[in-house]
Amino acid sequence: MVEKLGLTTTPHPKPYQLHRLNDDGDMVVNQQVQVDFSIGNYQDKVKCHVVPMEACHILLGRPWQFDKQTHHDGFSNKKTFTHKVKKFVLHPLTASQVVEDQVQMKTKRDQEKGEENKKKESKKKPLKIRTQEDSRETSVPSLEIVQEEKFEKKNFAKNISLT
Repeated sequence: MVEKLGLTTTPHPKPYQLHRLNDDGDMVVNQQVQVDFSIGNYQDKVKCHVVPMEACHILLGRPWQFDKQTHHDGFSNKKTFTHKVKKFVLHPLTASQVVEDQVQMKTKRDQEKGEENKKKESKKKPLKIRTQEDSRETSVPSLEIVQEEKFEKKNFAKNISLT
């Protein structure tokens, strides 16, 4: 999302690692970006950490909730807050809206993967079939195995006299 929108990133003051975010393993979060956004009449800015992921939503977490002094209604799952002397209420998505959003994201992901695969295929060089004449390998005769001669050891007894 950052690249597509052409947002300017800045170095994160305290880089950190995220574990188990996706199948690629650990990732380092070392960039941040300021995002201007609006929800209906509500307009604001939020500083976000940049993480390569498939989601393209702004996650408004505890720092934002604290700064805006939001009120969370646990029963209806609504967030209420005041901004520039105006009261705003953020409602959660309905189940059908969530499904529609996921279908759109999957379609977009599939299109992007298809474009990437086309680019990869166009960059691939065709395979060349090597003939025996092209090959630099030559046959090398194997070494003969020669049986070693067996030597017998004779025990020589020495007469030792002790006096």
